[in-house]
Amino acid sequence: MDAFKGIFNDAGDLFDSIKDKIASPSSDKASSDSGSRDASNAVKKISFENMTQDLDEAGEMPGSIPPQIVLDVLVVGAGLAGLTTAYRLLQNDEDLRVRVVEATERVGGRLLTRSIKTAGAGKDFFDVGGEWLSRKQKRMMDLTTELGLETYRQNYAGAKILVPVDGKPVPFLDNFYPINMFGRYDLNSFIARLEILRQYVPVDDPTQCEDAMEWDGITLEAFKKSHTWTEAGRLIFDALVVLNLGVTPREISLLFFLYVLNTFDGWNNFCNVGTDTAKELKIKARAERLCAILADRVEKEKIILNDPVVEINQEDEEFSSVRTLEGRIFWAKRVVIAIPPKCIERISFRPKLPLGKEAILKRSFAGICLKYVVTFETVFWRNETISKNGIVIKLVDQKKELEKMKTYGEADIMGYSYVFDATTVHSMPALMGVAFSRKLRDSYEPSDREDVILNSLKEFFGEKVYSRLDYTDKLWGDEEYGPSYPCTVVSPGAFSVDYMMVQRPFLRVHWAGTETSTCYYGQMEGAVESADRVASEVTYYLNHVESEDPAVYTDAEEVKERTASVVSEDGDSVSQEGVLV
Repeated sequence: MDAFKGIFNDAGDLFDSIKDKIASPSSDKASSDSGSRDASNAVKKISFENMTQDLDEAGEMPGSIPPQIVLDVLVVGAGLAGLTTAYRLLQNDEDLRVRVVEATERVGGRLLTRSIKTAGAGKDFFDVGGEWLSRKQKRMMDLTTELGLETYRQNYAGAKILVPVDGKPVPFLDNFYPINMFGRYDLNSFIARLEILRQYVPVDDPTQCEDAMEWDGITLEAFKKSHTWTEAGRLIFDALVVLNLGVTPREISLLFFLYVLNTFDGWNNFCNVGTDTAKELKIKARAERLCAILADRVEKEKIILNDPVVEINQEDEEFSSVRTLEGRIFWAKRVVIAIPPKCIERISFRPKLPLGKEAILKRSFAGICLKYVVTFETVFWRNETISKNGIVIKLVDQKKELEKMKTYGEADIMGYSYVFDATTVHSMPALMGVAFSRKLRDSYEPSDREDVILNSLKEFFGEKVYSRLDYTDKLWGDEEYGPSYPCTVVSPGAFSVDYMMVQRPFLRVHWAGTETSTCYYGQMEGAVESADRVASEVTYYLNHVESEDPAVYTDAEEVKERTASVVSEDGDSVSQEGVLV
């Protein structure tokens, strides 16, 4: 044990020296690099089998070196996927040494709740991040029940509002869009075509599609233009894609979009609001409460905040070393990465990630989204001659906006924007909206955004919006280590290279997150599914089961059952063996 401590003391001196040099602006880079290598070598000389045995006997780590923790599993990311992974692992084995490290100041990731003033001089909680779920989402329904949470329905009774390009807002019922019959037929025919094509894209591995390379080389925009002919149908399709993915059809491939449709079990579940859609229910206590309870179940002392991971070294035969920006060092048998792709790119891997994984990470991106909530004394939008359900879809002509930018140097402030009734389960009236606008981000201070939003709402609901009680918003995708909303997408050409790299473990590193899921891509259900998969993988490996190929759990059979038939353009059911004419 004395020899063991001696090695650590030597390593500790080297680490202290490095930290001093990093802290000093005048540090000599070459000397620092040399010190880092020496420290790394000193630590790597330790036999981990002996080290863990001695640590168990001593009960603690020697205090002369930077904080170092020996673990079974380290989870990177304290969003829904990361916390659910840690929770499931500890359910499987409560003695597992598990820690969660998070780059930001809070748990929750894309789930964020704010408390603001409401009717009756009170306050209530509102989601400004992910919030919806569905009765069809078995994992989310089971998890909410397990954590003692209840749900309630999103209000969708009454008329929606469509805001045409340069036109007057028009109310409409259900999904019967107020456009001419040719535009409606054009839109419905195109959606039916997509429903047929998606059956040829295996959700467990889209690269197995016979036309994967071709369809990944075609943008959804190009495919849309080739198979639609009305401007009205095209504009509505664009708006629905942006609402659910945060990007326009010209930014993603046909293959990627068909894959996403499959994870939702089709168009209706993907884009509509109502019974048996992905926007059916909300959580009464708000969505972020999920992560708060999970953090309690995992135990908060096992969760480290405000400390981004900067390096993962897997060169040792048994343990991976994970270094954080604050100087913490974790030695873990397994590492779970549960953060967005843009944040993974900030981590240095040794050895380097496979080329296929790097390619997908580098070509993953997300739009800029502002999500806001405005509270009122009454639900005045429901009391009109035609009762409105608060749902607004604003169309944008991208070509005209580009011409405005070239001619006048400015475009529509709001860009694509949408509004929903956010009245709480306690009957506190509110409207929630999302806007995808770089101009709103780049040209307006947070204090000015409220006026822009209220002026926009006035177009839909009249002067009464100025009698608001309170306002809050969240600009997603603008933080160094923060997530984007609603999700991350993959640019054309990258998705067909090696999709399985999205899920396949890299040595001792596993991948979680809604973008790695085979169901409900970008949704809370996808995050929980990925956590269940990764917990299964990690448990498999920790139990010393040897396998030539990594064990990757997916819902392939379940998905095949869900996608066993789709609807053809004339409304008939088409089997998996159906032939596209």
